[in-house]
Amino acid sequence: MAAKINKNTIPLIGYLVIGMFFVFLSLQMYLVFKHDFTAWKGGGFGMFSAIDDRHLTVRIYTDEGIIYEDFDRVFDDDLRLIRKMPMDKKFDEFSVMVEKTAWYYDPDKNWITDISLNEEAEEVNVVALDISVWEVIYDKRNHVAVPNLMKKRRYNFRSS
Repeated sequence: MAAKINKNTIPLIGYLVIGMFFVFLSLQMYLVFKHDFTAWKGGGFGMFSAIDDRHLTVRIYTDEGIIYEDFDRVFDDDLRLIRKMPMDKKFDEFSVMVEKTAWYYDPDKNWITDISLNEEAEEVNVVALDISVWEVIYDKRNHVAVPNLMKKRRYNFRSS
């Protein structure tokens, strides 16, 4: 035998659901504004609208004092992984690859690459590597985006 639902209880259920939604919303807003929760750390609703931007800076230093910041697109996946997951292990793996690779400057593309594509590409002797990952943090009080250094590592290699 099925239970009969009174016609007067149906609107009450709707009001209860809407009321619970507003209680939950109020709790989330309280946590964000009073306890410094972010949309990603327990703040809820704004998770997909919050600023979550990271910037990766990689600099290779040569024995001649030249600094290179642009790489062949072959390394995009490695660099994207470091930017998304800035862990010491990923930094170390990339530094070992940089140290063991013969690097060439390609003047046509104005970047360094691991393959000599033409006669104008000159080999460069890499002596150091800097890797920095920055994130953007939104300052609620001043309503500005502020860069924050998440992780920075420097690797010095022996000169060949």
